[in-house]
Amino acid sequence: MKVQSTAKEIKPIEVLNGIVYIRKNIERIERADEENTFVGFEYDETQIPLEEYLQAVEGIGQQVTALMLEVL
Repeated sequence: MKVQSTAKEIKPIEVLNGIVYIRKNIERIERADEENTFVGFEYDETQIPLEEYLQAVEGIGQQVTALMLEVL
Protein backbone atom coordinates (compact mmCIF):
# COMPACT_ATOMS: atom_id res chain seq x y z
CA MET A 1 0.00 0.00 0.00
CA LYS A 2 1.34 3.46 -0.93
CA VAL A 3 1.52 5.77 2.12
CA GLN A 4 2.34 9.44 2.68
CA SER A 5 3.62 10.81 5.97
CA THR A 6 4.78 14.12 7.36
CA ALA A 7 6.93 12.42 10.03
CA LYS A 8 10.46 13.76 10.40
CA GLU A 9 11.92 10.27 9.97
CA ILE A 10 10.63 7.06 8.39
CA LYS A 11 12.04 3.80 9.73
CA PRO A 12 12.25 0.87 7.26
CA ILE A 13 11.03 -1.52 9.97
CA GLU A 14 8.99 -0.47 12.99
CA VAL A 15 6.94 -2.35 15.59
CA LEU A 16 3.90 -0.62 17.10
CA ASN A 17 1.12 -2.24 19.12
CA GLY A 18 1.88 -5.79 17.94
CA ILE A 19 2.11 -4.86 14.26
CA VAL A 20 5.33 -4.83 12.21
CA TYR A 21 5.43 -2.07 9.61
CA ILE A 22 7.81 -2.82 6.73
CA ARG A 23 8.54 0.16 4.50
CA LYS A 24 10.43 0.36 1.22
CA ASN A 25 10.87 2.78 -1.69
CA ILE A 26 11.00 5.64 0.83
CA GLU A 27 11.17 8.99 -0.97
CA ARG A 28 11.17 12.53 0.35
CA ILE A 29 8.63 14.54 -1.62
CA GLU A 30 7.41 18.11 -1.94
CA ARG A 31 4.20 18.59 -3.88
CA ALA A 32 2.14 21.70 -4.33
CA ASP A 33 -1.06 22.32 -6.20
CA GLU A 34 -3.60 25.13 -6.15
CA GLU A 35 -5.17 23.93 -2.89
CA ASN A 36 -2.51 22.05 -0.92
CA THR A 37 1.19 21.75 -0.28
CA PHE A 38 2.62 18.44 0.95
CA VAL A 39 6.14 18.08 2.30
CA GLY A 40 7.06 14.69 3.70
CA PHE A 41 7.65 11.13 2.63
CA GLU A 42 5.96 8.64 0.35
CA TYR A 43 6.62 4.89 0.56
CA ASP A 44 5.25 1.40 0.14
CA GLU A 45 4.15 -0.15 3.43
CA THR A 46 3.25 -3.68 4.44
CA GLN A 47 1.75 -4.49 7.84
CA ILE A 48 2.28 -7.92 9.43
CA PRO A 49 1.22 -9.16 12.88
CA LEU A 50 4.27 -9.41 15.15
CA GLU A 51 3.85 -13.15 15.76
CA GLU A 52 3.77 -13.88 12.02
CA TYR A 53 6.87 -11.74 11.47
CA LEU A 54 8.76 -13.51 14.27
CA GLN A 55 7.87 -16.91 12.82
CA ALA A 56 9.27 -15.84 9.43
CA VAL A 57 12.47 -14.53 11.05
CA GLU A 58 12.85 -17.76 13.02
CA GLY A 59 12.48 -19.79 9.82
CA ILE A 60 15.14 -17.71 8.08
CA GLY A 61 17.41 -18.07 11.12
CA GLN A 62 17.08 -21.86 11.00
CA GLN A 63 17.97 -21.89 7.30
CA VAL A 64 21.06 -19.73 7.88
CA THR A 65 22.14 -21.92 10.78
CA ALA A 66 21.78 -25.06 8.66
CA LEU A 67 23.89 -23.49 5.88
CA MET A 68 26.56 -22.43 8.36
CA LEU A 69 26.74 -25.96 9.81
CA GLU A 70 27.24 -27.37 6.31
CA VAL A 71 30.23 -25.06 5.77
CA LEU A 72 31.87 -25.87 9.09
